[in-house]
Amino acid sequence: MRFLAKLLKHWYLYLIPVLLLPAAGALYGKQKLSVYETSALLYVHASDALTGTNTDFSSFASAAQNGADLMNQLLQSTNFVIGVAQSTDLAKRFDLTDRTDKDIVASRIRGDVVIAPLGVSGNLVTVTVDDKSPTIALQLAKALLNSSSDSVENQRLTQDQSNEAFVNQQLDTVKAAVALDVQKLNAYINAHPDSGTVGKAPDPQHQVLLAQLNTDSTTQARLISQLTSIKSDEAAASTGHSKVFDVWDPPLPPLRPTLHLKGLIPYTGGGLAAALALILLIVGTRTVLDRKVYSTRDLRNITEELELDIPLLTEIPMLKTLTRSNRRQHADDVLSGVLVPILTVLPQSSTEVLNHEIRSAVGVSVMDDD
Repeated sequence: MRFLAKLLKHWYLYLIPVLLLPAAGALYGKQKLSVYETSALLYVHASDALTGTNTDFSSFASAAQNGADLMNQLLQSTNFVIGVAQSTDLAKRFDLTDRTDKDIVASRIRGDVVIAPLGVSGNLVTVTVDDKSPTIALQLAKALLNSSSDSVENQRLTQDQSNEAFVNQQLDTVKAAVALDVQKLNAYINAHPDSGTVGKAPDPQHQVLLAQLNTDSTTQARLISQLTSIKSDEAAASTGHSKVFDVWDPPLPPLRPTLHLKGLIPYTGGGLAAALALILLIVGTRTVLDRKVYSTRDLRNITEELELDIPLLTEIPMLKTLTRSNRRQHADDVLSGVLVPILTVLPQSSTEVLNHEIRSAVGVSVMDDD
């Protein structure tokens, strides 16, 4: 009751912090969250020289999703991220050989970059980079694309070299098998000159040897074709022309800062919470320091605190010396007219004097024992 009275008495003054603090929080959030943003659009190729599909890609996801996952995996490597930073002004602001600075730069870049597929299917990936500095945002976007392309090409070159060695090993085995098949077939024909003569009944053994030669020759031709494709892809990767992804829309210099309005909600809410806490503190302090009497309960609490051995008077008439006009005043004057002597002068008197004064004030005979 007392708290509400204090709160409602000057309620209009409390509108000031309710309006100003959330606004201040929103302005602070705008200053803190405003960044310069640039983006690029990539087309991801799902191809591999050996299998026809990229061996690093999942067959259950689109090329775009696989490409985004691959680039996000690269960002988890601190060495890769620091390599990206080497091509930006961050290399001038931080010592990239120091462990602490490396962690700071890596955390900053990972927080600035968002890589996501454009849609649930297809081959398009968007790369978005934001930073407080427009120059660094653009530098990071370009360096990220170049480093990602170089890293993927190096991985692909390594994979091509491994595939080439594997295919060469298989090809050597098949070549030996083909040579052996030719040798066996010629030996059989020499021993059976009529085995392959047209118009005669086919020789079963001759047919088996010929079929084996055809099978091994087909395998040899397939491996030679794969090897040619691998070498072509290896040459493209070694010269920087591997088509893992193409940059359709390169990043452009950001012209103005970007602000995501959803990010302002915590700052505005924090300002409102601070305003309410301030109001509660002010009203609570005023309530504790307020010693005015508003109800009979306040009188009871005061007499208990002062340990006064007097009966609680819930209603005290005006003293006889007050004029009739005074009696028309507010009911609180009834209390204020006698409260001050009760709480200040009378408690210093003896019990007999106290009873005498109170009974005189309320019109009770002093000689009455009650």
